[in-house]
Amino acid sequence: MLLAAGWLVAGAPGLLAQNTVNLQGRVTGAGGAPLAAAQITVSNRETGQQRGAVTSAQGTYTIVGLPPGAYHVSLRLLGYGSQERDIELLVGQHATLDFELQQAAVAVQGVEVVHQREPSFEVQRNDVSALVVTNEILNLPLNTRNTINLAAIVPGLKTFAPTAGRSLPAAGSLPDLRFWNFYLDGAEWKSFFNGNLVGIPQTGSPLPQEAMREFRVHLNPYDAQYTRGASFVISAVTQRGTNELHGSLFAYGQSNALKALDLLQRERRTANPTTFSIPDYTRAQFGFNLRGPIRRDKLFFAVSYEGQSIDDGIAVLPGRPAYNPVIWDAFAGTFKAPTQNHTGVVRLTAPLGGAHGLDLVWAGRYYNSETNFGGTGAHNSGIKAKYWVHSVQLRDTYTPRSSFANELSLNLLLWSHNESPLEPGVTLQYPGITFGTAGFPLVLKETHVRLIDRATYTLGEGRHIVTAGIELARVRTNSWLPSNVNGFFTFPTDSSTRPNLGRIGVGFFDPTSTEDARAITNGWSTGAYVQDQWQARHNLQLTVGLRYDAEINTLDNGYTVPWASDPTLQAIPQLADFLNTGHRKNDLNNLGPRVAFSWDVFPNHRTFLRGGAGIMYDRITTFMAFFEKQSAGWRSYDFANPGTTDPDSL
Repeated sequence: MLLAAGWLVAGAPGLLAQNTVNLQGRVTGAGGAPLAAAQITVSNRETGQQRGAVTSAQGTYTIVGLPPGAYHVSLRLLGYGSQERDIELLVGQHATLDFELQQAAVAVQGVEVVHQREPSFEVQRNDVSALVVTNEILNLPLNTRNTINLAAIVPGLKTFAPTAGRSLPAAGSLPDLRFWNFYLDGAEWKSFFNGNLVGIPQTGSPLPQEAMREFRVHLNPYDAQYTRGASFVISAVTQRGTNELHGSLFAYGQSNALKALDLLQRERRTANPTTFSIPDYTRAQFGFNLRGPIRRDKLFFAVSYEGQSIDDGIAVLPGRPAYNPVIWDAFAGTFKAPTQNHTGVVRLTAPLGGAHGLDLVWAGRYYNSETNFGGTGAHNSGIKAKYWVHSVQLRDTYTPRSSFANELSLNLLLWSHNESPLEPGVTLQYPGITFGTAGFPLVLKETHVRLIDRATYTLGEGRHIVTAGIELARVRTNSWLPSNVNGFFTFPTDSSTRPNLGRIGVGFFDPTSTEDARAITNGWSTGAYVQDQWQARHNLQLTVGLRYDAEINTLDNGYTVPWASDPTLQAIPQLADFLNTGHRKNDLNNLGPRVAFSWDVFPNHRTFLRGGAGIMYDRITTFMAFFEKQSAGWRSYDFANPGTTDPDSL
């Protein structure tokens, strides 16, 4: 359950939408009298697209489904002086822009207010969220260039000093690796295996820094559009091409001469001043960005690429037993641990006739690293980590009139996660050092094909903004972990020649291959929501929503564990619900109501009291089903005092 209420003083923009912005307001004349039939025209200053509306008898207007960007707003009404303003609409915003007109014999050119936020252009935000805009993305110092870490500037999020750049922001007491979510242009990037994002973003940035136009961080998103993010949700929007050509090119380099020694290195230098040498280290960051028109006002492009290459070292520090302190010295030292992270985004935008607009967005990442060794782990206990992420989205935005907008999108998300031993072979574990790694290889693959439709409609002359959406995803997961396949042996002392334990992993159903260590699921994920944002009074806004989520057959529901037919286990009543007989039920009762309010206390658009409550569900991660099947099909057998380190003998 999410609960919040508090005083927030003036400032940030309003209610949320994942890809589009709603603009509404009221037009009045002398004495505050409403003016009907005034013509509002909103022009995107970057692409030339235009939307329009006519004020109602109460003088109100609403334009829904505007992409974030810079806009020129003009107002015309016969017999009154015209007005023009330049505004910036931001992701997750619900903006209010009011006008007060003066009578005139003829329409005259009004004063243009450029990049000025007026008191009337303010907030009716019902959640606790904060925006990170383009200027902050480009100019805030970000040593690792991991765009996710920019969320740490938001009040309510905490961050930690990263180890080799590997850290995630966190909010509240929930684990930061699981209970958060990320939307890129409205497409979800949450994995099924462990609840983290695809690609494990703490290892490196999932996107080029300059490919992001802006993003909003929701600490408790009462909007029913969001799901599976009880800790926090990030909703990001990529850069679009415009009628002007923009580009940038950057490069950064650092050598070990520009890197301070860490504590362990300083201690080693003090202990061995004559033999100590500075470990090799180089870091390079590079990339480019280009966006502009392919055909003016008709077709635009945006391309971003960013690469990072780090050649660092990890220190191996074996134990030094008192009876033979130098026994493992031959394996000590600092060993290279190279890392490469490459990211890219390509976006094509085409405003079409008939109120349609198309966007095609590709985002990709490739990560390659040698890691997971150091300390008492010898260099050959490390792994090679290779990750690939590809996201492709085709989206149609349909805005036939100012009061209605519909987004229909098709998204393909691919994730490949491959971690293999640096040196495949037997694992030998001594008290002071470990050679090899028995817990790898690990190969994960996920394929998400998702269809999403979202609609926004205004009722009651703009007093009600109703949003609804539905999504359906076909999901395939493939996990493979043949642990201990090459043998694992432990030794009681650092000088022991014979192991006291031997362990070998073997397939139970097929001992001749490693396919028993694989689990494959084919399931469905679906969700739907409806929400009403009601302007109950001029200074009071209420939001009521309901969301439903379900995941079907994503936990290998039809699998039967071999021990389910064991009469001894069947005779224990407490185990009845834990023996998978191939009839595992789907979790289908995930109804999540959301309510929120925003009260402009003094009504001057400066001091707000906000509050809300809601229920948000997260998924049951598929690694639980994976390890269930692996435990059944891939067995590890232990042998006391095996007398050999030959895995074939086991």
